Amino acid sequence: MVGFRPTHPPGISGSGITMEFRPRTLAAAAALCVAVLSGCNAFGGDDPAGNAAGNSEPSLVEQYKQMRDEATSDFEREVFERAIKKGEIAPEDYEEAFNKYMECAEGAGLDETYTKLPNGIYKLVKWDAGGADDEKANQEHFEKSAECADGTIARIEAMYQQQVGNPEQFDDPRKVAVQCLIEAGIAPADYTEEQFDKDFESAFEDADFDVTDPKAEECLHTAGYSLSVGD
Repeated sequence: MVGFRPTHPPGISGSGITMEFRPRTLAAAAALCVAVLSGCNAFGGDDPAGNAAGNSEPSLVEQYKQMRDEATSDFEREVFERAIKKGEIAPEDYEEAFNKYMECAEGAGLDETYTKLPNGIYKLVKWDAGGADDEKANQEHFEKSAECADGTIARIEAMYQQQVGNPEQFDDPRKVAVQCLIEAGIAPADYTEEQFDKDFESAFEDADFDVTDPKAEECLHTAGYSLSVGD
C-alpha cells in the first residue's frame, strides 16, 4: 500500500478539535476515484506482505517502476524515470506536479486552498464546491479533481509522501505518526500506538503533548491524519 488507505474511520471531535484519517489532499482522495473508475489500483495493488518489523514490500524504487508503468501521462513517466535513476522523487518534480494539478483545477473552476508544510508536502486547508450540504456539487467537484489529479499529482504525490513521511514503509499509519512525533520531540520516548489510539479517540484532549503544535500537525498530516481546530 502506498501512502494511504482507501477507507477511513469517521471524524472524532473534542474541545473544538476534529480528527480523522484520510488522504492528505483532495487530489490524493481523487486518485482513489481514478483507480476505481479505471478498474485498476493506481497505488500498487493489494497490500504486500509485511515483514516482522511491520514494513511493506516492494522497495520504493520498485514502486517507482510500477507507477511508471501505470502512468497516464508523459510527465508522470518522466518523473518516475528520474526517480528510478536517483532513488527518490526530486522536490522540484513534486512541485511541478502540484502546479500542473492546480493549473488544471483552476481551469476547471475548482476552489481549493493549500498550505505548504515544512517538509514540503502540500496540505488542503479549504475547498468549496458551492455548499457543504450540496451532495451533487461535492460529487462533481470530486470528479473534476480526480480528472485533474490523474496524470499530474496523484501517483507522484502518493509516492512523494511515502518517501518523505514513511521511508521505512510501515504498514500501520499509527506507527508512522508515533515515530514522527517522538523524533520531533513532541511526544515522550515511550509513546506507543496503543496510547495514540486512546488519544485519537478523545481528540487528544488528555494527550501528553499539544496536538496543535505545527510539528505535531505535520507528523499527523504526513501519516494521513487530518486535524482541524474549531471554535
